Amino acid sequence: MYHWFPRMPKPLAVFCHSDDSAATLAELAFFSGVSVPEEMAILGVGDNESVCQMTHPGLSSIALPGE
Repeated sequence: MYHWFPRMPKPLAVFCHSDDSAATLAELAFFSGVSVPEEMAILGVGDNESVCQMTHPGLSSIALPGE
Protein backbone atom coordinates (compact mmCIF):
# COMPACT_ATOMS: atom_id res chain seq x y z
CA MET A 1 0.00 0.00 0.00
CA TYR A 2 2.79 2.44 0.91
CA HIS A 3 5.45 1.02 -1.42
CA TRP A 4 5.70 4.28 -3.38
CA PHE A 5 7.12 6.70 -0.82
CA PRO A 6 10.76 5.49 -0.51
CA ARG A 7 11.18 6.08 -4.28
CA MET A 8 9.66 9.59 -4.29
CA PRO A 9 11.97 12.61 -4.60
CA LYS A 10 12.67 14.28 -1.29
CA PRO A 11 11.62 16.50 0.39
CA LEU A 12 8.10 15.12 0.28
CA ALA A 13 4.83 16.12 1.97
CA VAL A 14 1.96 13.65 2.44
CA PHE A 15 -1.61 14.51 3.44
CA CYS A 16 -3.26 11.42 4.97
CA HIS A 17 -7.00 10.87 5.26
CA SER A 18 -6.77 9.94 8.95
CA ASP A 19 -4.40 10.08 11.90
CA ASP A 20 -4.21 6.28 11.91
CA SER A 21 -2.96 6.17 8.32
CA ALA A 22 -0.51 8.99 9.11
CA ALA A 23 0.85 6.99 12.06
CA THR A 24 1.21 3.90 9.86
CA LEU A 25 3.07 5.92 7.26
CA ALA A 26 5.39 7.39 9.91
CA GLU A 27 6.21 3.89 11.17
CA LEU A 28 6.88 2.62 7.65
CA ALA A 29 9.05 5.65 6.95
CA PHE A 30 11.14 4.84 10.02
CA PHE A 31 11.68 1.24 8.91
CA SER A 32 12.46 2.39 5.35
CA GLY A 33 15.09 4.88 6.50
CA VAL A 34 13.07 7.94 5.45
CA SER A 35 13.49 10.75 7.97
CA VAL A 36 10.33 12.44 9.27
CA PRO A 37 9.98 15.49 9.10
CA GLU A 38 13.35 16.25 7.45
CA GLU A 39 12.70 14.20 4.28
CA MET A 40 8.96 13.60 4.53
CA ALA A 41 6.34 15.79 6.23
CA ILE A 42 3.14 13.99 7.24
CA LEU A 43 -0.21 15.62 8.03
CA GLY A 44 -3.12 13.61 9.40
CA VAL A 45 -6.82 14.37 9.77
CA GLY A 46 -8.89 13.92 12.89
CA ASP A 47 -6.74 15.63 15.49
CA ASN A 48 -6.62 12.45 17.61
CA GLU A 49 -4.26 13.57 20.35
CA SER A 50 -3.38 10.08 21.58
CA VAL A 51 -2.41 8.84 18.09
CA CYS A 52 -0.42 11.99 17.31
CA GLN A 53 1.55 11.83 20.58
CA MET A 54 2.29 8.09 20.39
CA THR A 55 4.27 8.34 17.15
CA HIS A 56 7.87 9.42 16.95
CA PRO A 57 8.21 12.18 16.04
CA GLY A 58 4.77 13.40 17.05
CA LEU A 59 2.39 13.88 14.13
CA SER A 60 0.68 17.05 13.00
CA SER A 61 -3.04 16.76 12.45
CA ILE A 62 -5.99 18.96 11.62
CA ALA A 63 -9.53 18.74 12.93
CA LEU A 64 -12.18 18.31 10.32
CA PRO A 65 -15.25 20.34 11.26
CA GLY A 66 -18.45 18.46 10.68
CA GLU A 67 -20.02 15.14 11.49
